[in-house]
Amino acid sequence: QSIYDPCMGWGHRLLGAKDITYIGNDICEETYLGNKNIADYFKMENKTFYNHPAEEFIPEESYEAVFTCPPYFDVEIYDGDDTSTERYKDYDSWLNVWWRKVVQNCLVKNPKYFSFVINNTYKADMKKVCLEEGLQFIEEVPVGKNTKNHFQRSSENSFKGESLLVFKYWSNYDENAG
Repeated sequence: QSIYDPCMGWGHRLLGAKDITYIGNDICEETYLGNKNIADYFKMENKTFYNHPAEEFIPEESYEAVFTCPPYFDVEIYDGDDTSTERYKDYDSWLNVWWRKVVQNCLVKNPKYFSFVINNTYKADMKKVCLEEGLQFIEEVPVGKNTKNHFQRSSENSFKGESLLVFKYWSNYDENAG
């Protein structure tokens, strides 16, 4: 019924969440305003937007699930002094400070599920952080019909595709419910 998206991007997850409560956050003001405009244009209700660094922000609203597509470390470079790669320039600090804080902040509201789409290059490391933060891995779903990721337009130089990783929050886990 409700989703928090800490790295909301350009609106495709917002549009997919048309009939549910959607709480979106993005560090880029242009993206934040663009999502507000999409929601206004389509007269979408129950949508709340924020413009904060994801590693520092916890929305006031509660939500049942987290669904996002975080930056692919330095594969995606965004403008601004507060972006994850501007603040955390080396991979280790990006992963173990930025990503870990994003995960921790998302879990404060005790969601049932936590999921994200990521380039397979970073998948294992980001999954490890999630497990260390108390998430229980449920499944991995390959994204797309081939091994390309959304930055590729041909099969050469493949980055081995993307995956959706789905977790259940351990504090909500009921062994009898599966």
